[in-house]
Amino acid sequence: MYGKILYISVTHPYLPAPMKTVFIFSALTLSMLLMSFNGRREPGSTKTAAGVYGVGTEALPFTFELSLNPDNTFHYVNNSVPGKAIDTKGTWEQKGNTITLSHYTSQFPIHTKWKVDGDQCLKSRKGMEFTRLCLIR
Repeated sequence: MYGKILYISVTHPYLPAPMKTVFIFSALTLSMLLMSFNGRREPGSTKTAAGVYGVGTEALPFTFELSLNPDNTFHYVNNSVPGKAIDTKGTWEQKGNTITLSHYTSQFPIHTKWKVDGDQCLKSRKGMEFTRLCLIR
């Protein structure tokens, strides 16, 4: 009836050959659909990122610290580059998992766009400089 076409069965051995093809195609389509969901939060469901984020240890003073206050003000301190210390204040806004710093004055450029990275960290890119700050308090 179907000629001498060989079907490789990965499903139930008693299904007719055309039904196996439909089943395999449906299973592959469903698995691709399920893998397309990456588990990221919806833009409005990200929790507020207020807190103090930084890089450093107790023995070594924090060289880069970003304080995001609940009243949407921030304090940005970066002492990692000698001779180019940055200490500025301004306001911040969060839309989804993106935090934008604005209304500040600084002699040197700062990271103004941050992404919430998990529950405890923020990450940013300024040119080829990548920075990741984690919650310290």
